[in-house]
Amino acid sequence: MAKRFTDSEKWKDPFFEELTKDLKLAWLYLLDDCDHAGIWKKSIKRLNFSLDTNFTEKDLLDAFKERIIILNSDKWFIPKFITFQYGNDFFKSKQKAVISAVKILNENNLIKELDNGLLTLSIPLTNPMDTLMDTDTDKVKDKVMDMDTDEEFDKMFEEILKK
Repeated sequence: MAKRFTDSEKWKDPFFEELTKDLKLAWLYLLDDCDHAGIWKKSIKRLNFSLDTNFTEKDLLDAFKERIIILNSDKWFIPKFITFQYGNDFFKSKQKAVISAVKILNENNLIKELDNGLLTLSIPLTNPMDTLMDTDTDKVKDKVMDMDTDEEFDKMFEEILKK
């Protein structure tokens, strides 16, 4: 049995507010049923049995397309799960659960090493700023806030994506 953090603000999130009650339940199911690295071993049949619903894979992907990445025919990844559960600097953690989660992410080719030796997720999260997993995150966010033009932001954003 895993114990997890839950976001009490989800009820105010426009994404969540727009879901039907069955899709809300399905989203909560995915967050509870995924492993501690945010990877769900896909079983639409089990989900439907557990929730007494009749979703197809397409139904779920259409509803959660911004929040799920298909890893292969058997696994889905919920990118924000890992940063929500462990924080943006989880790669630095020495907790056994986090080390195990990082190992699972690595086994699923979801980690890359940056030029400076730090690790990051190899896939983009919804918010590009969430992909920064190093001690300079706050500096970068401050720099963005100080930018006067969209052109400056675009240039910095392109540099981030190149990494």
